[in-house]
Amino acid sequence: MLNKTEYSAVIFDLDGTLVDTLPDLHGALIRALTDVGLPEIPENVVKSSLHGGLEASTAAAIVWLEADQLLYEPLLNSYRGHYRGMECERSRAFDGVPEMLHELNDSGVALGVCTNKAGRAARALLQHLELAQYFKTIVGADSCTRRKPDPMPLDYAVRLLDVSHERVLYVGDSIVDYECAKAAGIEFRLYGGGYGAEEVLHDKSVKVINDYSAISA
Repeated sequence: MLNKTEYSAVIFDLDGTLVDTLPDLHGALIRALTDVGLPEIPENVVKSSLHGGLEASTAAAIVWLEADQLLYEPLLNSYRGHYRGMECERSRAFDGVPEMLHELNDSGVALGVCTNKAGRAARALLQHLELAQYFKTIVGADSCTRRKPDPMPLDYAVRLLDVSHERVLYVGDSIVDYECAKAAGIEFRLYGGGYGAEEVLHDKSVKVINDYSAISA
């Protein structure tokens, strides 16, 4: 269980941590692949790359299909367009997330999001899921000049929340989040129900959250 007296703020990754966005991300990429004359790819290609944003999943699809690298830009542009139109179709909050956010907010803990998703898309998704009201700041891929795992966006989120690094907890589901928190000097918790936990579990010292009721209890 999270000891709320230890933290002034909790910052979360978004995709695979608070929200299961994989169905919409995969579906949009399938449509984009069709646009440029390429076949479908399995969901796992997106699952293993989505923490780097749409750009990383586009690059992963090109590599997996052994397609011409010249298709990267048109595929990415099509992917962005399709995802903008369907980013909230099948995405849903993981079990226990609304209750956990409500509990932390009521207890006076400042909440933030630090994601490699574009800020507009992150805000639109959280608003659609009726979760946006809990967050004092949402830092997206376009908020800083560098992305996670570079610590810059997480440092920026901490500054916006006006708290010290020692009083912040960062919750994520991937090696990208783990390395970002480590570089920023911020305590990390791994959400075990997300997309990339196995890459982090080599560090036996990492504490794992498998059930969000463990935070809100």
